[in-house]
Amino acid sequence: MLLKVDGVGSDFEMGVGFCGKSGQTAPVGDGGPHVRVSEATVGGAT
Repeated sequence: MLLKVDGVGSDFEMGVGFCGKSGQTAPVGDGGPHVRVSEATVGGAT
């Protein structure tokens, strides 16, 4: 799908949080801008 990206927005946002259990945590993050793809297969090929 990355080869089909034909547009990238300027609305980049980053989320920050923590992941872990039993008192053990690690900082994690996720995020990115909106992207537009010219073609995508959803649910497999026919």
